[in-house]
Amino acid sequence: HLKRTARVLRLSECVVMSLSKIDQLLPSYPSACELMSLSKIDWNASRALCLLQELSGVVWQALYQRIRLFPRLSAGLGGAFVLFNAWNCHVIYQNWLENFADRTVRSCPTCPSHRRLPSVTWNSNILGHLQQHSALVGDEDEDGESSEEEGSGEEDGEMPGSDFEAVKLPEVQSPSHGERRRATSDRQSLQPENPAGYTLLASLQRRSSALKMMRPTKSSRSGSMRATKSSNLSTERSQHLDMDHLYMSFGDFLWASYFIGTFTAALAVGGLCKLLLKQKLQKWGLLQPKPFDPEKVVANMLLESIGLVVHYVNQWQTPEGKLACFVFPDFPMMNTRGDMEVVKAFIITVNLTLKKMVKSKLGDGEITASDTMTLLWFNGFSASHVKIHSYGNWAVNNEAKHYVHPFIHQSSVATVYYNFIGKTQFPKFGTTCLPLLGDAERQMSAFKQIINHAERQGVVNHWNLKELVGHSEAVHFVTGLRNFFLNTFEKHKHEFPGIDGEAMFVGTVLHSLDHTLCSWSLEDELWLDVTSERFGHLAQLGRCVRATATEDLPCLPVNKSYRTAPHPFYQKVYRHAAKLNKKLADHMDTCIIK
Repeated sequence: HLKRTARVLRLSECVVMSLSKIDQLLPSYPSACELMSLSKIDWNASRALCLLQELSGVVWQALYQRIRLFPRLSAGLGGAFVLFNAWNCHVIYQNWLENFADRTVRSCPTCPSHRRLPSVTWNSNILGHLQQHSALVGDEDEDGESSEEEGSGEEDGEMPGSDFEAVKLPEVQSPSHGERRRATSDRQSLQPENPAGYTLLASLQRRSSALKMMRPTKSSRSGSMRATKSSNLSTERSQHLDMDHLYMSFGDFLWASYFIGTFTAALAVGGLCKLLLKQKLQKWGLLQPKPFDPEKVVANMLLESIGLVVHYVNQWQTPEGKLACFVFPDFPMMNTRGDMEVVKAFIITVNLTLKKMVKSKLGDGEITASDTMTLLWFNGFSASHVKIHSYGNWAVNNEAKHYVHPFIHQSSVATVYYNFIGKTQFPKFGTTCLPLLGDAERQMSAFKQIINHAERQGVVNHWNLKELVGHSEAVHFVTGLRNFFLNTFEKHKHEFPGIDGEAMFVGTVLHSLDHTLCSWSLEDELWLDVTSERFGHLAQLGRCVRATATEDLPCLPVNKSYRTAPHPFYQKVYRHAAKLNKKLADHMDTCIIK
């Protein structure tokens, strides 16, 4: 009973002291002796509790002396916070001077994105690769008869007027100029309908605002928007893509460094620590990767993607099901020495019926499904994804800050900043913070070369991609949304001066979907085989990228979703996209921000 009463008394003292003012240490409340008299406890128990009260008072006095130091501590922490931010702003300013001060804006004729988007490429080498590696799908059956006849016919892969005929036809020739024109006209079915009197300028004005001014000004007489001659963009096409070249003011760079860069670093550091822990647990036998089938993962990475699916060539029917061929000509990769190597062709055959890989060939040799998965993931976040980032530079206008909607300007700043992170800062991060990579400095040098190679290579023509609509959820969604996006952009293009509609579709919708779909295809970074003798280093780099750069930024204070965008254009696009596939529509971003 004495112990129980002592605990009650101490609890009551804590409650009363917490409610008292700091300048009045102990409020007036019944003493322990008075409480004991009320409880009719003997004198010895009352004396013991009085001693406990005195002891608690001594402890409280000691705590109060510490509390008096809190204002000084707060002042010290505040001063340290100010000094840290002053130093951080100085570092950011030095970074801006080094990387942005000498750049040019898009309205400058010397800027790579001052001209129109580069044309898609017609790679005639694909035909030679298919003929050279025709054995990829030409296995003989039990009777020794070739299955060549199964690859002929319009239903089995022939596409009249294209340069991608059935794989098994030896008489395939490179397309003539007329065939290319017919293929281009077929490709227009995925674009808005051309009005009467269709011309180049009408196409530019309808599909984009590439001819619009970068810094619109109001006419003093009519009050209409006009532009000076120097602020117009060129009608000529650019020769190649360029991922990181646009100018950004120091104010915008400072804002992006705090409100985007901070959370980018948090994702990278947190993901890297998580990966290191998972690898240690796997090494100790305490953690195993999720069960998976490499052949199905390869098929899913090809069909449910953005940057990889464009390498689709054709399809044909076989007794085992319908097969599709994907060709990556001039495939860039890093060899075991850490140097860039360009392989002549990377050819993969997929069974569309079973959604499984059939065969894979790199150069002259066949490789396993596990190694194919590693190469596809590496190409997905390097060469293929770089082209999507590069398109984003034609979808920004950070010069007309006071003339466009603030949300449009914010999206432009985020895109320019993240392109800078991807091409310039990521190799530095890999060199200094990724000890997992072994010879990190050499591999990051090769990574820069692969980015430059991808920019010069351009985007392969993928006009026949609509043939995969019935086999790919991503292709069905993109083809169903693209027309509506461009038509809606044509109605709102006066609000997006200097922004190309096609580039905006690629840099916002396709870029965010590429991140999302790739992360869905590779659910666990431990799926990548780091024990492979030939491609283990690529698997290790791929693990790091999967853990640090594919997911959404955590706790990001920036509105970047089509679903919550305040501008009516984004709202219209989202409503239509949600009708097609709400799951994918919810992952569409209005800028490049991951």
